[in-house]
Amino acid sequence: MDFFYSIVAFFTTGGLFMYPILVVFAFGVAIAVERFITLTLITSKNQVVWTKVQPLLDNGEFTEARELTGTDGSTIAQVLNMGLSLQRWCRHSPTHRPSFPPCPTSDPTHGT
Repeated sequence: MDFFYSIVAFFTTGGLFMYPILVVFAFGVAIAVERFITLTLITSKNQVVWTKVQPLLDNGEFTEARELTGTDGSTIAQVLNMGLSLQRWCRHSPTHRPSFPPCPTSDPTHGT
């Protein structure tokens, strides 16, 4: 209880300058709590999607993985869907490459 009284005494001796500091502190704590909750939920959604997609990618089932990630709204699903769409485009259209970078090759002597 002495700790609480020492904080109150410090606050009262600080005068009027302590109130803006307290308001800024409260905003900072609110933002930190909101970010923690949001990032925890996003991480949870991403982990659920990854556990579904990883076996498909390991087995080479890219079409199924693309369909699964296309219907999901999570962050990792959107990123994987863009990559899988580009992978399909590179695989099926080797001659026509408008503004995309060159498709990666497995040839180590070929510079990209």
